[in-house]
Amino acid sequence: MCIKRIEEIAKKLESKEIDIAFLIPGPNLRYVLGIDIETYERFCMFYLIPENLEFGIIIPKLDELKVKDKGIKYFAYTDNEDPLDFLRSIKITKVERVAFEEKMPMKYYLYLRRIFDDFEFITLDEILYEFRLIKNKEEIENIKGAVKAIEKAYKKCEEEITENLSENEIVSIISNELMRNNAIPRDILVQAGEHSAIPHWTHSERRIRKGDVIVIDISATYNGYFGDLTRTYIFKVASDEFIEIYNIVKEAHDKAIQAIKEGEFANNIDYIARSTITAKGYGNFFVHRTGHGLGLEVHEEPYISQTYRKRLQRGMVFTIEPGIYLPNKFGVRLESNVVIEENGKIKVLDDYWPDPVLN
Repeated sequence: MCIKRIEEIAKKLESKEIDIAFLIPGPNLRYVLGIDIETYERFCMFYLIPENLEFGIIIPKLDELKVKDKGIKYFAYTDNEDPLDFLRSIKITKVERVAFEEKMPMKYYLYLRRIFDDFEFITLDEILYEFRLIKNKEEIENIKGAVKAIEKAYKKCEEEITENLSENEIVSIISNELMRNNAIPRDILVQAGEHSAIPHWTHSERRIRKGDVIVIDISATYNGYFGDLTRTYIFKVASDEFIEIYNIVKEAHDKAIQAIKEGEFANNIDYIARSTITAKGYGNFFVHRTGHGLGLEVHEEPYISQTYRKRLQRGMVFTIEPGIYLPNKFGVRLESNVVIEENGKIKVLDDYWPDPVLN
């Protein structure tokens, strides 16, 4: 647990005249406490009173060891106890402005309404995103660890892919290799043939055939932090159309990365990738943003999109992933992970670019 981080967040909350803030298990709580907490359907809530820097967590008894000896005040309740009794025991002089996450279940909100007098609701997410946007050295190293494990998974599945292997079986190969390298598999998309034209297709029993385009999008976590890469292949026989589309997407990918610099607007990077594809006549087939931030979530700020008009800063980590998708035919997407380092230099975290033709 990082007390300095909690102090900085408390200072920000106090500047906004927030009396108490609540968090539930998820990325924001992981950021604040530095530990993963998952209590499933059981009630769990962290609170922070910025005025006197009091904080603690209400947690099920069976999850007590997750927070014991972590330097945090906690209230562990059994299945026979009402966790709201612990909420009622929180000593606070006034509760006028309360901050909590947008994703907090409505029932939790109603719990708070029952315990405290009428209060003004403040969204906590933007405050925490402001902190999470800039990664420190440890966070960046964790993202690098995820990226390296993903690259090893690509090498392994390239060795294993054969005709008639299913998308599901390829996912299994990737998952096993990630875990062998101490990374946790998250979203793994294996899109063969016509499925490659559907950007968020996951995987199925469809089997690999000669001439199939195969898009493989792998996200994984290392110490809780995400890496997210995409490579596109074609099995055995490469058509002229595939080579053309692949080269266009690679050009858009490379130009976007070359344009990244500290202080540049994120939407300008999207424009460079998008205009490259549009100039080749395929603009209508690039149907998503160019990239997104990486951290404790696979999709977070900054967004490399047409509408995200914020400047890129040191410590930001994000993807660049242009794509072209031809309905009912095939798609191509290529994705890298980029960090703006402490010295302002741009570093691409991945460097493994295989021949797209799988033989």
